[in-house]
Parts: sequence; C-alpha cells; structure tokens
Amino acid sequence: MRSRLLTIMNEVEAELRRTDRASPYFTLLRPSYEDDLARIEGLHHGGAILEIGGYPFYFSMCLRKLGLDLTTVDLAPQRAQDLIREYSLRVVTCDVEREALPFNDHSVATIILCATFEHLRVDPLFALEEMRRVLQPGGLLYLTTPNLYRLGNIASFALGRGLTFDPIREYGKLRSIGHMGHVREYTASEIRRFLEGARFATVEVAMRATPSRRGKLVDAVQRLLPGTRGELVVTAHTERSALPRAFNRPATQAAPF
Repeated sequence: MRSRLLTIMNEVEAELRRTDRASPYFTLLRPSYEDDLARIEGLHHGGAILEIGGYPFYFSMCLRKLGLDLTTVDLAPQRAQDLIREYSLRVVTCDVEREALPFNDHSVATIILCATFEHLRVDPLFALEEMRRVLQPGGLLYLTTPNLYRLGNIASFALGRGLTFDPIREYGKLRSIGHMGHVREYTASEIRRFLEGARFATVEVAMRATPSRRGKLVDAVQRLLPGTRGELVVTAHTERSALPRAFNRPATQAAPF
C-alpha cells in the first residue's frame, strides 16, 4: 500500500511542478500527507467524503487519486479556481464557522479536517457540531492539528520567546492568502473536550512526529517523550444509531450526494 501512496505523492508533486505550482508547502507537509492517506484509506469504508478546508488543494488532489467520492468545502475556493477546474475537483463554498454545511443530515460517511482546526477563529464548536450533523451514524471525523505541547513550542516558551508561531504573521495571512494562520493550537485534552462538547460518541487522540529538519537528536527526544511530538491525529465517531429527526439542525440549501 505504501508504494501506491508514494506513487500518488510523486504524481501530485510532478503535476504541481509541471504547471509551475511547485511549493515548499507541499514538500514540508508531504510526510504528513502520506501518513494521512494511509490512515484514511484504512479507516474509510466507502461512501461520501467531505474534506473541510481545502486551500491550496494539494491534499485534495492526493485524495482524488485514491479514487474517493470526495467533496471539498472551502471558505474562498476562487483563490485556486484554475487548479480546481484543471483537476476537476468538486468544491463547495462555505464559511464553516458561520454557515450550516450545505448537506443533508447523515449524508456523509467520513469528514477530513487536516491542518485546519488551528485556523478557526470564530466558532469552532459550531463547525464541529455541523460536521456531526451531516455524518452518518457511526461516521468518522479524521482530524489533525499541531500539538500545543510540541517540542518546538516548549523550547521557544522556555527561552522567553512565546510560542513558535508569530501572531502578527499569522493574523496577516487573513489579508495575504484569505484565511487566518494559526489562531490557536491545542493540547490533546482540549481537542478531546471540543469533540465531546460537539457530542461525538468516541474520541481517540494519537501523537505523530515526522522526521525533524533539526536532526536526529530531536527525533530521539520525540520518540522518548511522545507528548512532545508535533501533531495530534484524532479519530472521532458519531453514535451508531441516528438521533431523532426533531433533534437535528436543518441544513440550509441542503444538497444530497
């Protein structure tokens, strides 16, 4: 399976390079992308998939190459309209913190929320509640987000520099790329509380470290102290039996898959 995923990653990277879209962002996230693809392929058992927060749509391209029934939801997809059109991506515009997801109750098997939760700045709990609403009974939410207690943050804080993400740069991304940078990073227990607050039935949180650019010493520390690894990898499921219809929030402009 890994060789197939490696082929997909190579194909996407080659296509980005061929169309002059090669990006250090893709290179930086490539190890995480490959691991995410492997986990998603193992967890998803058919049916419609929503990816929340697609821009710049590199991971959307990878997911499509897996042959998944994918729809991506994005705040402002016009930022990459040429890429969306060229690769026939199915993208829906929605501000997930202010607007109901435009899909019917219990119509989605799996939702992917990779490297997006840390960018939410208005009402992340509402966004999670909407995701639960559209998921099928027993449906899966696959979420990744930076670990607040990662080694880089611990070292930076200990040196009196604050956290590693610069708030001026991160807030400035709202003007430069159309969405916020990292508004807030979370601990494993905080993510668990968010998902339990949104009434997900089961929540599992793991920690992941990709090979560090700072050398083998950092890799060794993260192996010995898993709580300092860079990313949280979260799986959450809805209840197996659907809630009564009266308790579901109606979708606006709902569109079945």
